[in-house]
Amino acid sequence: MLSETGPSTSSAEQSRADDVDAQAVKLLGEGKRNLLVGDAPSAVTSIQEACEILAAKYGEISDQCADPYYHYGNALLELGRMESGVLGNALDGVPDGSATDTDDETPNTDTSVERASKLEDTGAGTTDMGRRLAARRRMRTRKMKGRQMTQEMKT
Repeated sequence: MLSETGPSTSSAEQSRADDVDAQAVKLLGEGKRNLLVGDAPSAVTSIQEACEILAAKYGEISDQCADPYYHYGNALLELGRMESGVLGNALDGVPDGSATDTDDETPNTDTSVERASKLEDTGAGTTDMGRRLAARRRMRTRKMKGRQMTQEMKT
């Protein structure tokens, strides 16, 4: 009798293990789709559940968990970006400390302006904060050029 129950038990365990893998793959697929359509909170939840399932079965540092952890990190990054956009207007009206510009300051060179324009050209800096920072850099550059022109005219 022991030999008869042994194979049936391992067969049942194998089918449960396959169900667990299928469930994790389904959750990971849902998370990837949610991330693709821009629903980061749902993506984080789905991929987190997939990671938990696979970590419980294979262990947290197993190779089977690498892909879900990667996608989980991407989902968390997108969620962080989305939440930081919500806080983008939090500093409106707060002086940034550059209102007291003096001639003694060493202003940023064109490299910062070039970086800001590259961000604008690629669309990477499309957040409110990015636009405000780029505008500040342009203003500083204009002030620098104006000062240089004034000094050249004096000489």
